[in-house]
Amino acid sequence: LQGRKGHGAMRHFTITPQETFLVAHIGGRAVREYDQEGKMLKEIKTPGMVYSAVRSEAGETYFAWQHGVVKVAKDGKQKTLLTLDEKSKPFVHFFTSLSLVENGSVYVSSWLGHGHEGKGPSVIKIDKEGRILWTLTNPDQIANASSFTPLTKSLLENFKKRQ
Repeated sequence: LQGRKGHGAMRHFTITPQETFLVAHIGGRAVREYDQEGKMLKEIKTPGMVYSAVRSEAGETYFAWQHGVVKVAKDGKQKTLLTLDEKSKPFVHFFTSLSLVENGSVYVSSWLGHGHEGKGPSVIKIDKEGRILWTLTNPDQIANASSFTPLTKSLLENFKKRQ
């Protein structure tokens, strides 16, 4: 991004429990954390185009990039939870958004565009270790899921507090 003002495309941002912002910079191949004034506090390099990032209450950062889902510990160590290649089962074209739920499970959407519609699940649920617990495959109703947010009890409670 040298010589340009601003950033490449930003697909998704979330607010952390610390009330900072995690921004997935697809062009910069990084997740960046910003304070309320826009000052960058931290940068996590990603292996490729990143679409979404979230922070758990325990302080771990999760991100979905084109070919995987990664958990980043507070000390910065990265652990791949889910990856894809040409032999992946189920088929995923690329990962997009992700959401955490109270029990530590992760929901990740799988975008199946560019001719891959109906060839795999639109949403995948994995546990803390990356084991697939559940998939949503219904190409007649949901051909592509570029974003997915489960309505959890805590999400609804937080929404009510802010009204």
